[in-house]
Amino acid sequence: MMTAASETAHPVRTFLAVVPDPEALSWLKGEQTRVRKLLDRKVSGKTKEALRWIARDQIHLTLKFLGMAEPEVLEQLGAGVTQVLRHVAPFEIPLGRPAPFPDARRPVVIACKLGGGDGMGAHELQRLADWVGQAAKACGFELEERAYRPHITLARVKRGYRPKWEEPVAKQPKGAKSVAPVTMRVSEVVLFRSDTSPGGGGPVYSELGRFGLGEG
Repeated sequence: MMTAASETAHPVRTFLAVVPDPEALSWLKGEQTRVRKLLDRKVSGKTKEALRWIARDQIHLTLKFLGMAEPEVLEQLGAGVTQVLRHVAPFEIPLGRPAPFPDARRPVVIACKLGGGDGMGAHELQRLADWVGQAAKACGFELEERAYRPHITLARVKRGYRPKWEEPVAKQPKGAKSVAPVTMRVSEVVLFRSDTSPGGGGPVYSELGRFGLGEG
């Protein structure tokens, strides 16, 4: 269902994403806090400034970055996404522990990857990204052709900085009650607009529409 797209009178930068359910979001915020505390003990003030932590209401899993879009195109996209999602049933996918992404040598973000060792949910997530991508292409969007590498960003890393990452940071904390990370339920796709923060603190995301899986 489109919510605020009709209120957009000029082109906006947009993307399609999944918002973590409350249980998954709580786990992600807990992991973010844990990693932040561990890194803060090891780094200087200047190094801390190299990490920009994501606010709770901005955490998401990107499916497809769309780029700039006119309001009427967003309405078409909403109809197309609604149509393709009728054929996709809701599913669950495990959340991995936080780690530098894409790797520790040249990290862009600190993020949680998705999918368990048994492949649970990985095929469904790839198919979801492919299907919403097809809907976007049908509306004239030119999408990136590189392979989809799903992850949920917890912090952005300034260019040129490499956090002192140690293996224990990514492992299950000692004495923790939960033996394995939680799973995230994927039951809807959200269309977001991305705006530059007036204070220079990074992008700010606003919801334009929600589309349920398996509806219709």
